Amino acid sequence: MKKLLLFLLGIIPVLLSGSIWSQETDFPYTEGFEDSFTIQNENFIPNWSGNEVDGIRIFQEDFFTRTGDYSLGLWPVVEEGEDEEEVEIFAQVRLDLSGLENVAANFWVATRATGAMKHVKLFMQVSTDGGLSFGSRILMGSDHRGFNNVDSEFKEFTYALHPAAFNNSNVVLRFLTKAGARKGTAAKVLIDDVLIYAAESDIFPPVALEPKPLNIDEIQIEFSEPVNHTALDISNYSLNSIPVEGWVEISAEGDLVVLHLANPIGIGKYYELGIANVQDLAGNVMQAMTSDIIYNPLREGLVITEIMYDEPPKEQNDDLEFIELYNATDEAIELGGLRIKGGITSGRLPEYTLQPGAYWVTAKNAEIFTDFFGVPAYEWHGANLSNDEPETIYIINTDHHSDLRIDLVTYGIGSPWPEGAAGVGYSMELCDASLDNNDPANWSDATMYAGTYKGYDIYASPGKSCCTSEILVDAGPDKIVYTGLPDKFSCTELSVMASGGTPPYTYSWTSLPEFSGSEVEVCPEVTTTYTVRVTDAQGCSAIDEVSVLVSDISEKRKIELCYNEKTLSVPPAAVKSFLAKGALLGACVDLSGTTNSQDEIVNINIYPNPSTGPVTLEFKTLFEGRASAEVFNLSGKRMETLFLGNVLAEKNYNFKLDVGNWPNGFYLFVVKTGGTTISRQFIVRK
Repeated sequence: MKKLLLFLLGIIPVLLSGSIWSQETDFPYTEGFEDSFTIQNENFIPNWSGNEVDGIRIFQEDFFTRTGDYSLGLWPVVEEGEDEEEVEIFAQVRLDLSGLENVAANFWVATRATGAMKHVKLFMQVSTDGGLSFGSRILMGSDHRGFNNVDSEFKEFTYALHPAAFNNSNVVLRFLTKAGARKGTAAKVLIDDVLIYAAESDIFPPVALEPKPLNIDEIQIEFSEPVNHTALDISNYSLNSIPVEGWVEISAEGDLVVLHLANPIGIGKYYELGIANVQDLAGNVMQAMTSDIIYNPLREGLVITEIMYDEPPKEQNDDLEFIELYNATDEAIELGGLRIKGGITSGRLPEYTLQPGAYWVTAKNAEIFTDFFGVPAYEWHGANLSNDEPETIYIINTDHHSDLRIDLVTYGIGSPWPEGAAGVGYSMELCDASLDNNDPANWSDATMYAGTYKGYDIYASPGKSCCTSEILVDAGPDKIVYTGLPDKFSCTELSVMASGGTPPYTYSWTSLPEFSGSEVEVCPEVTTTYTVRVTDAQGCSAIDEVSVLVSDISEKRKIELCYNEKTLSVPPAAVKSFLAKGALLGACVDLSGTTNSQDEIVNINIYPNPSTGPVTLEFKTLFEGRASAEVFNLSGKRMETLFLGNVLAEKNYNFKLDVGNWPNGFYLFVVKTGGTTISRQFIVRK
């Protein structure tokens, strides 16, 4: 039994290798994909294999063919657990090219639309070591973006294999489709009538494959096959239509050329490299071509620091979406050659020098964004950021498609990520670029008010540093003015106090566009609410409101005045004459033995101040009478009513208030009694 087991263990790999590792040897080789495909991850046609044969990603198309009943379908769609932004699907055939030269593949390609505005690319690759490694990709088609997502007719293509594959028994030819970073699904690629044959002679001109700068002084060009001495002629190369100056080096294999430039190229600058008149060893002349090149060695230091993905209202096509980048280094960063991918497709970033500590913004709709925020922005391509599922955004360096990731953020919608960013009107900000920006604890809702868009308040600070300290604003208690009296009674002074943030402050009163300052005089004709915005040196801001009540004495039958320490009730017509004699509006208060200080009429004590938990609020009044004691936030919202009723003179009224769950900020303890209002601030700080 043991001998039989050892025999089986020895023969099974041999049997398996017959189905997995055999090569197609019948040439010219044709394939129309008429045979039925088998189950996934196995050879679906003899000598063919692919990512997954399941009727979805690699499938047998029976509706749209060039000839016969079937064609091969390749559809780069996401499989569970796979990167959602970059998808590659391939189908490949193993070939034994022993004794064969000048081998080429001829085939027909069409696409079937899926309804999305998303391109798909088809590349050809060859392996000369049985599939362990593959050479450079060659893009099929004339458009660098690949195939549009449309229904197209079959078009013929030819791919000449690299000479390293000739007379080689271990060749793998790969058809590879790729969908880039954009929402939606790419077109389906259909391949039919594959013909792999050996020409009588080399009739295929060389192709330059994705030239790339090695540094500012050298540009490397790989050719699809060895080339002759014409590649050494520096006059066959140009940059931006200007002949290159310098000299040319060619590899021993003859398919790799390096241009040594006399005039270095700039970092982050786009160039158009022209190549012409280069011949292969058989004398076939390449078709003149141009290729975009750029050199950018950046590897780190550019950080994603602010994102607005869902301005209100929810479920709309967000106009103000933006992503902010920050230069966290001590050196200038060139953006040319970089891309932002994932949730968006930025395309190649523009030639732009981002200074140390500076910010740069890209937006979904640059025109609307700039009109609203007053900040220039680069417009990205493709879909909006997701409003209902996690999103990944990353910066890559596209130097020869190295896809080096410089920064990456994967954020969620709502808690534990900033909840205000989920359709409430806030961007989310990373204030410390030295911290991990994949940690939701390092992000917060923006605090800088940017304005009102479509009826909703927007808080964001694109192009600026975030607000690291909250600004607290107090515009004071509401005021009253009178009509029907001398002018001095129809006006009052408004005064605002500010703390926090980064001084100095600037002030703007929304109902008083011509005024700016911490103190303004107003003379409203009707009751008016004034909003003051305080902005600090960082551009961070906060607001408060104060109302001025306008009282028309002509509408009252009697007006109380204090004249010669007596309270009088006089007709409105007599008020002016009494005021001219020194009378005061309002009833008299018996202040015998006291001063006119309001602090002595009502005494307030608050401790501890600032408070991190319970705070004790005390007051006592000089006189008996009706009184109220309340707590407000600086927006005028009543937080707590502590007392409402009659008080005894000189009695201490004490209240312990639990503020442990209150937001950090300033609060007002307001006591009213006998026509007198006294307020004192306290701070909650945790």
